[in-house]
Amino acid sequence: MARRWAEAALIGVRLSAYPAALLLLLPPGKAAAFFGVQMALFGIFLGGSFAPNHKGMGRWCHPT
Repeated sequence: MARRWAEAALIGVRLSAYPAALLLLLPPGKAAAFFGVQMALFGIFLGGSFAPNHKGMGRWCHPT
């Protein structure tokens, strides 16, 4: 249970302190664009690493 709180805290810091730092260093428009592109690329790379591993997985439920 303690690890869940640690993970939640890290996610909260990631989603609050990181945009705050961007807003301190960049103008608001550029900060929003940077954050949006960074999150989109993260999603693409994460999907690209997980999707190939699930292509040949066996099926648990049988189609009727």
